[in-house]
Amino acid sequence: MKKNKRLVLFDFDGTITKKDTLFAFIRFSVGWLRFYQGMLYLFPWLAAYKLRLIPAQKAKEHMLSYFFKGTSQQDFEKKTKAFTRKKLHSLIRPRALAAIAKHQQEGASVYVCSASANWINEWCRKQDLAVINSELDFDDKKIFSGKLIGRNCNGSEKLARILTIIDTSEFNEIIAYGDSKGDFQMFSIADKAHYKPFRKFR
Repeated sequence: MKKNKRLVLFDFDGTITKKDTLFAFIRFSVGWLRFYQGMLYLFPWLAAYKLRLIPAQKAKEHMLSYFFKGTSQQDFEKKTKAFTRKKLHSLIRPRALAAIAKHQQEGASVYVCSASANWINEWCRKQDLAVINSELDFDDKKIFSGKLIGRNCNGSEKLARILTIIDTSEFNEIIAYGDSKGDFQMFSIADKAHYKPFRKFR
């Protein structure tokens, strides 16, 4: 017999936040001028992604490589902590934060499951949230290679990681929150799926 346990899965970008955090993190880290210079340079890859000519992971890796390849893990973590402290809080949807707190108070196991990588980890840690997400590849000298470790944590990969990390048979109810087709596979294991639940309330 299953224990009376609840698992709650939250997508991050667009669900907990008001907008994509990758662009916000880059702008914060490198400044507006370098950000827009980079966007001009990266336009062919971003356009190819929008036209579905290349996968999201390839476009993401081009972007991360352009701005951060060669950055030490220590310096990158400093950037993520500053981003969390000075900017990320302003992107969080208050109703999403309230929903997270409610589930935690009720004793649920709450996870953030996201394609966003290391720049959301500090926020999740501060909110006492477990996180399953894309991971940046730092080499044996702890220098960022410009690549992700494995696949981008979205769609089928998001579901695969959830099932690898979490024994879902331990829970008698699974609730999922998301805002895009990249969350539909996650929804497939949920007893209750909430699509764009906080959008109209900001």
